[in-house]
Amino acid sequence: MKKREVAEFLGVTEKAVENYVNRSQLKVVGYEKARRGKVSLFDRAEVENFKRQREQVAYSVTPAKSQALTLTDVVKSNDVRAFLVEAIREAINAPTIEQLQSKTLLAVDEASKVTGLTAYTLRRMLQSGEIKGEKIGGAWRITPEALRRRFEKPKKS
Repeated sequence: MKKREVAEFLGVTEKAVENYVNRSQLKVVGYEKARRGKVSLFDRAEVENFKRQREQVAYSVTPAKSQALTLTDVVKSNDVRAFLVEAIREAINAPTIEQLQSKTLLAVDEASKVTGLTAYTLRRMLQSGEIKGEKIGGAWRITPEALRRRFEKPKKS
């Protein structure tokens, strides 16, 4: 089977097929000469077996106690499944906001999670002096107190 045929058979893009090859999930058995270079060839039985394996896999994730996320859905598309699994792994291993606020210094991406602002916006605010921070080793560091001072609402007298 040619790469395009494999992509159609699996219901994915040709780029996804290339990714499967790069991750050693599918194996190229040869090449065929084409007008614009060469085309990868795949063994039909291996591709059919790969498709059966993809359809049988189901992920059930139990979230960390501190998170309100639950996901037990079975997703048919392997690309979506891989994305969701990676996102869930990151969410489970990510520190909570309380853990981040207890740190002495926050990196920009950590401060972004605490404030809800993008890292780009925070860097811009640091450069302009809106938020007090320091560059350590070429990377901005911010204290949780500096974030509180900047974003807490003024108390009415």
